Amino acid sequence: AELQLVAEVCKAHDLLAVSDEVYEHCVFPSALSAPPRHLQLAAEPGMRERTITIGSGGKLFALTGWRVAWAYGPAALIQPLSRSHTHLTFSAPTPLQAGIAAALDVEDGLDEVPVLFGGNWQLLADALREGTSIGSICEAQGG
Repeated sequence: AELQLVAEVCKAHDLLAVSDEVYEHCVFPSALSAPPRHLQLAAEPGMRERTITIGSGGKLFALTGWRVAWAYGPAALIQPLSRSHTHLTFSAPTPLQAGIAAALDVEDGLDEVPVLFGGNWQLLADALREGTSIGSICEAQGG
């Protein structure tokens, strides 16, 4: 429902969207619902042509110091972004880019990401419930 609302606002006001989806592979399973899946803003009707989507190998594999990320979207939006990129950031070392590419290439390699992040979340939530006087904790749905 939230993504539909964002899409409606973007279309109504002729806005472009930059969608930070660095944790797209980290949707936690829930006993209360169907198998989880990531929803992309660009998949909403009329949004593909107006959305730049951001991903991050560093965040996905808990290697944030590696600074390996990407952006994708329609060529008309990506080309100006590509031209300005070298003036705005320092590039990630080539071996780290190759490492992330290899990790993304492993079949079923991303299946463990929600398990790892979900386990970390559960440890934190349990510690907060047991060690603090916090009344309630909102269950995380993903990374």
